[in-house]
Amino acid sequence: MEKKGLIIVPTMLEAKRLFPEARWGSVLNYPSFEGKGFVVVVSGAGKVNAALCTCRLLSVGRFSGVLLAGIAGAYPDRGLDIGDLIAATEEVYGDELFEPLSFKMRRLGGSICHGRMLTLSVLPESIEEAKRIASRFNAVAENLEGAAVAHAASMFGVVPAEVRAISNIAGVRDKSHWNIDLALSNLRNFLLEFFS
Repeated sequence: MEKKGLIIVPTMLEAKRLFPEARWGSVLNYPSFEGKGFVVVVSGAGKVNAALCTCRLLSVGRFSGVLLAGIAGAYPDRGLDIGDLIAATEEVYGDELFEPLSFKMRRLGGSICHGRMLTLSVLPESIEEAKRIASRFNAVAENLEGAAVAHAASMFGVVPAEVRAISNIAGVRDKSHWNIDLALSNLRNFLLEFFS
C-alpha cells in the first residue's frame, strides 16, 4: 500500500477552512481525515500539542513526508504582506534564552517566499517588540508550532516541510487588522495545487 503524506494543521478553525469538503474522523483521538495522497491531522495549538501529536503519529505510522500548514504573523519590514505564503527554511525556538534550538526544514518548490521562522509561546505585544525579536533571530515570520513539529520529527529521522499563510503583522494584537480568511484561502489554493 502506498504511503501517504501527513499534513499537520494546528487548529480546527484552520483545518475546516483549508479542507471544507472533509468528513472528519479521528486517529489516536486527534481530528483527522484522509484525502487523495495525504492524511490531515489537527494537533491542537501550541508547542506541546504539536510535539506530542507529531511523536504519536510518527511512532505508529509510516508517511511519505510531513507538512505543517497554518497561519503565521509576518515580522514588520521583512517583505511579507497579509495573504502571502511563506515556506520555512529553518525553525527556531524563539522563547529559549539559552542556546535556542533550530531545525532545518525541507524546502518546498514553487514561487512562494522562503525564510527562517520563529516558534513562540508568547507573541510580541507591539510592533517595536516584534522588530526586536525579528532582528535578534533574523526571522521573517512567527508561529506557535513549527519548531516543535520539526523537533519531534527529528527524533524519527524526518525533516518536515512547513507552509504558512500570513494572517497578520506580528505585534499587531487588534484582530480587526488581521485577515485570516484571505490567508487561509490562499493557503488552500496552494495545497490544492501542491497535492494535485
